[in-house]
Amino acid sequence: MWSEVPGGRVSLSVAGSNRPRRRPARSWAARARSLAVCAPDDHYSLPSLAKFAAALDCETRVLSDGHVAAPEQLPAELARTVLEWVDRG
Repeated sequence: MWSEVPGGRVSLSVAGSNRPRRRPARSWAARARSLAVCAPDDHYSLPSLAKFAAALDCETRVLSDGHVAAPEQLPAELARTVLEWVDRG
């Protein structure tokens, strides 16, 4: 999905689902810089955001509205959030 932002477009992809899944424990850690974005009305992901961020040692952002951090709900805000994070490098 493409979102229009000042100065161009950014490609956004949203991974995951709200369904709990059983996965084997992993012994590796994320090596890439990561950002976890959540919506304030997400009753599944938001309560676990701090634990998730601590496990991956990543930054977090909570959008101003919505049920999921999907480009369809707040495309400009999500794109701006990601671009600001990328620009801070």
